[in-house]
Amino acid sequence: LRRLEGLVSDFLSYARPRPLELEEVAAPALLEHVRDLLAAEVAAQGCCLLLEDRSSAARVRVDRAQFAQLLLNLVRNALQAVADAGRPGLVRCTCHRQGPRVVLEVTDNGVGIPAGELGRIFELFYSTRKGGTGLGLAIVDRIARAHDADLAVQSTPGVGTTVSLSLPVAGMSRESRASASRTLGAELSARTGSGRT
Repeated sequence: LRRLEGLVSDFLSYARPRPLELEEVAAPALLEHVRDLLAAEVAAQGCCLLLEDRSSAARVRVDRAQFAQLLLNLVRNALQAVADAGRPGLVRCTCHRQGPRVVLEVTDNGVGIPAGELGRIFELFYSTRKGGTGLGLAIVDRIARAHDADLAVQSTPGVGTTVSLSLPVAGMSRESRASASRTLGAELSARTGSGRT
């Protein structure tokens, strides 16, 4: 019953997105909020969840609630991946500056994703995991698109996965955001197996 309720909730979250309520927030605070929300799950799993800020607390404009959902989905996916790997799990959440943008990354040492499946992981109802709904990463993609964020995935089977999300630093002009997005999007696509810019 609980799994069915979760499936319905995820589907409604995807099908009926709320209008964005943007506010300026420090990027590390977004990661800290998700760490606090998942503290019990992480402890129960015996996993190590590390946070690192190399952005000097750079600020971004996001819908705080929707971005929390995005990061929750990414970190929960990472936790599942390390659980499936059958070894001590490590999930690392970082943020850093890259020119006029802030890049948030979620990295795990889990099972990884085969190259042939990377291009489909953001498709609605597509899942590489037994029992998966195929909604979590579709919701991530929708929220990222709503924020005009660049999203990319790099994964090696048996080693782990990194999901990168790039946002403009708060206060940039629209022209500067567009130019920076094109530049970083090209860089991410060049070095990763799956990119959506």
